Amino acid sequence: MVGRVDTRAALGGPQLLATDTGIYLTIAPTIGTDGIRLAVDTSVINHVGYADNGRPIVAKRAAATELTVPDGKELVLSGMVHETEIHENRRVPILGSLPLIGYLFGNEIKQMQRRLVVVAVKAARVNDCCGLADEDNKLIERAKGNLPIRMPGVRFELRGDSFPR
Repeated sequence: MVGRVDTRAALGGPQLLATDTGIYLTIAPTIGTDGIRLAVDTSVINHVGYADNGRPIVAKRAAATELTVPDGKELVLSGMVHETEIHENRRVPILGSLPLIGYLFGNEIKQMQRRLVVVAVKAARVNDCCGLADEDNKLIERAKGNLPIRMPGVRFELRGDSFPR
């Protein structure tokens, strides 16, 4: 989930900066004999407002961890909590701003908003090529040496055998 926030044009000024926002997840797996080692980096970038010069203000939260998971098991990572206090004033125009009696024509609301990012990952080895697209299966077979690697404009002939064009 990624978004983009542009700068606001201040009195006809140019828009010079864009900031990417959203949830970013990077996983680097390493398969070992004792399981699958995962290096997980998670970051959340939120747009919170604009500075006086029109540039976007962003808040960034990030977490990184490394762990080993048995093959086929799921893991759930949590803990990236963001709390925001929201103040909202509602009032009747003009009457709500009168001294002494203005409170009768409006109210003030204070709320706490919580956002929690939870990441669920299933670590599994792909032992066979079933379930993959034909192009991916052919790529795996070429990497194993079971299929020829064709190069444009080059004709292969080895020991009397010829590979198809």
